Amino acid sequence: MNTITKTHSIFGTGTLVSENATTITVLFSVGEKTFLKAKVKFLEDGFAKKNKVSNGSKNRAKDAIELAAFNSLSPLEQMKQSILWVNGARFGERHSASFQLFVDKYNVITRKAEEMGNTFVLEVANTIYKTMRASDKQAFVLAQFAIENNLSF
Repeated sequence: MNTITKTHSIFGTGTLVSENATTITVLFSVGEKTFLKAKVKFLEDGFAKKNKVSNGSKNRAKDAIELAAFNSLSPLEQMKQSILWVNGARFGERHSASFQLFVDKYNVITRKAEEMGNTFVLEVANTIYKTMRASDKQAFVLAQFAIENNLSF
């Protein structure tokens, strides 16, 4: 009798025990495992693979859509949205990525505002820095200042 072997990414190689319309049972060194055919597909080489799109693929597709939408915005709106990322940080987490992205912009904007003597922009930037929150109007003020002065980050 010819034995059929199957290889699974977690359980290793095993021999086919039984198969019906909905399930497949394989004996591995760790014991017998039954898989739903709808969830696991055994390829010709015997490797088991899930029949669904991984969360990573879903997230990459979602990120690509969001990036395309972001890139279609005007430079002023892009800058405003990137400043609003500070709202993604929880209060007190000054080492989070969202807050650090804002700090990079904050340093450049405040340096230029100090050089120009623009106290209004300095106050807005300092308020966002202290509260770790930005309103649309505050983000617009900083974005407009950055665009008008050709600031790059």
